[in-house]
Order: sequence, then structure tokens, then C-alpha cells
Amino acid sequence: MTVRTRRVAGVLLAVMGCSLAAWPAVGQASSGRPRRSAAGAAGTDTTFAFDRQGTITVDNGDEDIVVTGTDDAGVHVWSQSGLTVQTSGGAARIEVAPRLPFGAEHRIELTVPRGVHVVAHTRSGGVTIRSTRGDVEASALDGDIQVRDVAGINAQAVNGDILVAAATGTVRAQATSGAVTLTDVRGDIDIGSVSGDLTIKRAVSRRVNARTTSGEVTFDGALDANGVYVLASHSGDVTLAIPRNTGAQVDASTWSGSVNSDFPIRLQPGQVMLGQTGQGNRITAAKHYTFQIGAGGGRVTVESFSGDITINSRG
Repeated sequence: MTVRTRRVAGVLLAVMGCSLAAWPAVGQASSGRPRRSAAGAAGTDTTFAFDRQGTITVDNGDEDIVVTGTDDAGVHVWSQSGLTVQTSGGAARIEVAPRLPFGAEHRIELTVPRGVHVVAHTRSGGVTIRSTRGDVEASALDGDIQVRDVAGINAQAVNGDILVAAATGTVRAQATSGAVTLTDVRGDIDIGSVSGDLTIKRAVSRRVNARTTSGEVTFDGALDANGVYVLASHSGDVTLAIPRNTGAQVDASTWSGSVNSDFPIRLQPGQVMLGQTGQGNRITAAKHYTFQIGAGGGRVTVESFSGDITINSRG
């Protein structure tokens, strides 16, 4: 993480639905063991019991957040700064007050029982969540979000990329100035960006909505016979790669770009075909047209105002 010129804020970790028996009372110091960080400052290392059906919320200032799922029944928290625990009823709060030298890298790490709901927010740090296998909510103002082996996810990044792999639930991700990349997702997808590319690889999704203003959109995956897919960019190219034996109803439109397809295109009245190579087809004059691939099936909408549209077959 880059050197920061502003004062590092405190880090608050609120934990809901956990076992409080192992925690100190309100106002007491935690039982964490002091630990020396690479920067030479005292850190804290502590573990407490936790219900895997609960929710862990890390509401951070300027530190990187790393959360890893394990088979253990408790939560382990490590910070390069001092750490205290407070409890109130069914809630607990872990407060980290960084006292590292100016310019040092700040980081908080957690291991949690698999299945917990993780919520992580940071301003100028990155967020990494892996192998928790529960739902995830994450946001970063100035940093990347990386998530792997979880259930559903809702992520927002202002100035950073979002990378999601092996999610088994609905994925919602929005980036302002960054790319969104999904790999091996098994669930519905709703993603967008203002000035970044959207890439979806090996997806098995019944509903996909991917829209960007000035980036490219790429979808590589299978289409459900009853699925609905929308891929749209204002000033970027849109690419759809699907199995050769796919059936789909395609609705495509472009203002100043061209359309290239490995699948035969049946022109509707008023459309003009320009060029043909092998079994592929290329249309440059049509603004809006529809055609069927194979026996039909899933509904696919591909749109670009000034970019090209490409439909590839694979397999």
C-alpha cells in the first residue's frame, strides 16, 4: 500500500452474534498478546469464540483488511497496532488505534469460521476476503477489492478494481474508476463501471447485467435456456463468447461500430450485409437487429454506441 500523508484513523471491528464469554467486559483491555510488527511498533494478537451464523463488520480507516475463512470455531484478529475489546449485550467492538511510525504500512488480519457474513469497509486500503464461503459486503474508496471462495457478494470501489472468483451466490459489484473481473461465478450477476472494463469468465449464470460507460465488456460462459443477459457499453467493444451448440435470441444494436459473428445472422428487412468470411457474418450498416442462434433460448442483449460487437463460438 502506498505511503499516506494524512493521519491514519482508528479501526473499528464490530462483531454481532458471537459468544461473549471469552471477551473482557466493557472498558477492559483485551487478552491479546503484544506482537512486534515489521515497522517496529507493538501489535496485538487475540482470539475469541464466535458463532459462524453471525456477522463480522470491519469498519476501517486507512488500513488493508485481510479476512480468511478456516474450520476453527473462533475468530483470530491481528493488528500492527494496539487492540482493545468492548462488549455490550449481544454485540462486541474491537478498536484498533494505530501508533505506527509515519509512512509505515498498516494492516489488519482476521481468520473467521467458514460461513460467517463478512462486511468490510476501508477508505484508502485494500480488501481481501478468501475462503469464508459466506456472504460478503465490501467497499473501498481508494483500493482494490479481491474476493475468492465465498457465497454472494456486494462490492463497491471508487478508485480501484474489483476481482471476484469462485462465488456461489449473486454477485453485485460497482466500480467508478476501475475494472470488474469475475471468474467461475455460479450465480446471477449485476456489475457496472464508469471508466473500467467488465470481464466475466466461465460463468454459469441465469441473469447477467453488465454495463460500463467507457470500458469494454466481455462475457465468456454458458447461456441458460431461460436466462436473460444484458451486455452494454457506451464507447467500448462488447464481446460474447459462448459454446458452439448454444441456442439464444440475440438483440444487438450499435450506432457507429460493426458486428462480427461466428454464428450465421439472418437479416431482417432494412438491414444490410457487408462482407462475409467462412461461416461468419459482418454487419456495419444496421443500427438495431435481432437474430436467432441455434434453436433459440436465452435472451441476449448486446449494445454499444461507438464500439464493435463480437459474438464468438467456442468448443
